Amino acid sequence: MDNCKHSAQQLALIASAVAIALAENFNANEQNVIGNMIVQIGSTILTIAAATQSCESANSQNDAQK
Repeated sequence: MDNCKHSAQQLALIASAVAIALAENFNANEQNVIGNMIVQIGSTILTIAAATQSCESANSQNDAQK
């Protein structure tokens, strides 16, 4: 089995286990707030990563043209 695929499956399993463990301790309203907060954190991290990757790519292209 491919190591990357295996690691991805393990991450998905861990994320599911954490989500279930967290959900057990909160009512539906609290689950909604916490879930939306986690989604927002993920979205913000992805936005930062995309901007960073874009800058790094532009810098690499500029360096290659020198």
